[in-house]
Amino acid sequence: MAQASKITEELRNADWETFYQLSPMREGLLNWYPFRAESGILEISSGYGGLTGVLLRQNAKITVLESSKHRAGCITERYGSADNLTVRVGTPDTLSQSEKYDYIVVEGALNTADEVKELLSRLCPFLAPDGRLLFVCNNRLGMKYWCGVPDVKSGIPFIGIREADRAGRVTRRELMDLLEENQDIIDWQIYYPFPDERLPQAIYTDQYLPKKSIRDRVISYYPEEEQKSLFCLEDEISDALIANEVLPVFANAFLVECSKSQFVKDVSFAAVSTDRGWRHGFATIITGHGTVLKKILHPEGRAALEQIYRNQQKLRQRKIQCVDYSLLGDAIEMPYISGLTMIDYLKELFQRDKGQVEKLFDLLYQDILASSESVDFDSCALCDAELNRENAGVILEKAYIDMIPYNCFYQQGKIIFYDQEFVKEGYPAKYVLFRALRYTYVYVKEADQIIPLDYFKEKYALTQIWNVFEREEARFIEDNRNYDQYASFYRWADVKAKEPEVDNAVRPVQGNSKYGFRKKSYDIELYKRDYKLNAVKAVQIRLLREFARVCEENDLMYCACYGTLLGAVRHKGYVPWDDDLDLMMPRRDYDRLVAIAGDVFKNPFFLQTAENDEGCFYGGYGKLRDGSTAGIESRNEGHACHQGIWIDILPLDDVLADEEERKVQASRIQYYQMLLLKKTYPEKRRFWNMPPEEEEFYARASQMFSRDELCRELHDTLTCYGTDISDKVAILSRYSGEREPIVYDRKDFEFVVWGTFEGVRIPLPVGYENCLKKDYGEDYLLYPGPEERRPHHVAIFDTKKSYIDYLP
Repeated sequence: MAQASKITEELRNADWETFYQLSPMREGLLNWYPFRAESGILEISSGYGGLTGVLLRQNAKITVLESSKHRAGCITERYGSADNLTVRVGTPDTLSQSEKYDYIVVEGALNTADEVKELLSRLCPFLAPDGRLLFVCNNRLGMKYWCGVPDVKSGIPFIGIREADRAGRVTRRELMDLLEENQDIIDWQIYYPFPDERLPQAIYTDQYLPKKSIRDRVISYYPEEEQKSLFCLEDEISDALIANEVLPVFANAFLVECSKSQFVKDVSFAAVSTDRGWRHGFATIITGHGTVLKKILHPEGRAALEQIYRNQQKLRQRKIQCVDYSLLGDAIEMPYISGLTMIDYLKELFQRDKGQVEKLFDLLYQDILASSESVDFDSCALCDAELNRENAGVILEKAYIDMIPYNCFYQQGKIIFYDQEFVKEGYPAKYVLFRALRYTYVYVKEADQIIPLDYFKEKYALTQIWNVFEREEARFIEDNRNYDQYASFYRWADVKAKEPEVDNAVRPVQGNSKYGFRKKSYDIELYKRDYKLNAVKAVQIRLLREFARVCEENDLMYCACYGTLLGAVRHKGYVPWDDDLDLMMPRRDYDRLVAIAGDVFKNPFFLQTAENDEGCFYGGYGKLRDGSTAGIESRNEGHACHQGIWIDILPLDDVLADEEERKVQASRIQYYQMLLLKKTYPEKRRFWNMPPEEEEFYARASQMFSRDELCRELHDTLTCYGTDISDKVAILSRYSGEREPIVYDRKDFEFVVWGTFEGVRIPLPVGYENCLKKDYGEDYLLYPGPEERRPHHVAIFDTKKSYIDYLP
């Protein structure tokens, strides 16, 4: 376990080579394979023991032959406690002719016909008469190469798939011919690891190929060097290859099992979940003799295996139809059921029978409700402020949350369940139904166009609590999928196809900043290990606590807004890649705060406004800063203003009822903002949407007024409420150029409700859902694409030094 912890630490934010050599995901190539117990295994190594661990767990005697003394030493250190391991430095030529092995496993992938021929001639002599040789060969027609991944040998995109440049590399047909032609090989089988042989998640054979899709089982990934020339993703073409029955031809790699004698083909298919850790990692194996095995990948998984078995028995006691199970030593065995899983059946039904889709979900919900006794809402273990006795519905004593279309069949009018692993005690039955609908609509991409998901939300009274369940599901997935350990993998999986030669590296911002301001794109998981960003957030939370104290002591109203509101609702804290904190106050409370700020905020805290600090300007709102730190934005470089790390304090103003008055007000607000911007930053371009000569006009005009005059005029214009005000409010003080401010309904701010932000109790507007929809659209709970996950501010941050140390 200590060794596992050390490897887990190494994998956090690992580069590709480190991840490839150390990740347990590599074991997916063989951890499903039925090695005979007490056999002798020879591993021809070409790395640091990435496959050795799975071989050691086979109750076999393992000999590792490694040509590098350094790598051999690393393998010995990695698995030094294993008493069934021998590590030798050498090549097959150093083996004794008398040595015979039940299995020979070759770690490195082959690429050419000559390599295959040489391997067979060198290793077959060391196979026992009924022994098996296992090796991998790359496919020059692999679909990742058609998508733009560079050729494995040359590093040049597309060159390997060209006939003129093939350089002896093999296809499936050519590999089969090589096996047929070899005099020593009597029998063989080809497996197709997906997405490839490096980090396999599903293993297919010609006896069992996917019927519709592999997207529910396989996550394609592309390390940084492979992304630069990526034209499309494998997910975008795999369904078409399956439909045309040519998926094996375009598999990225082949795993070959061959022997000098006839052998039984024990495995037709295997799906592995090595990313779920030792306690929940399983291989689901379809055998060659009509059964299915659910096999643990590590001894630590025995408890979870027994839990699945017990869950299945308890469901059967509740008259829920389940697949028959038998509990073996390290696996559950069940009969193989031909036909479509319910999720694939639903995919067909959406196209031809919408009424039957609805009936199927009704039937599923009936089974969910019947799966357990119900308990009172007081026993509900799912705690959320939005969940209450009225909207929660039936609370199940035991909620079997895997009762979803992925884990059942539909046959002869009945749903038959399998793989019921996870149980939540005291959870709403609606949460299980939510999971069933959510993952159906993820898998069946066209479903929402046929039957809008909102229809089912309304039908099953899920609309009010859907977001509650989304938050709970996000927590469950993060715990279950080891996102922390596998952050690198999920970063490589979360990419979009690009044009070739696109430079995706970190780039300096245009200009000649002496501080070297930079922006970078953030992965959803990497922020957890961005210690600098987390240190900045810690200062901002300190500012939030101080601000909350002052508001409470002085009876001032405020609430979260913008990204802070989104973070509080979706993440219970920061949006992972965010680097600021936004609060809004009704105008009357904001102006009161400004008036008393000098008395209530003590050093190092400082409420910065346009009126009290002439070295910077942000449109007319304030910033609460910590003077013991530095948060220097590029706009303020060289300016002797307060530049501690900050949080934004924005006044919420009324919107005028008369349209003409609104237009006049907006024009005047923008006019005074531009004058103040040019007065504050005369040396910088600020208005890129106007010609330089026009901007120069504002620069000259700004010199005709004192700063106090411009600040007073701006404030009066922001708070000029004309002849009548509407039922709308807006933040008018943010400089937004020609863009109109987002307008909210006044009723959404009539009072606040309480939420949580990084462990701090924070007020939210009562209509926060409406606010978020206006700010981020209807799908505000969904994460944006990777290219949008980045901090907002071009700045340098220092939590150890004061900004004063950076001033000229």
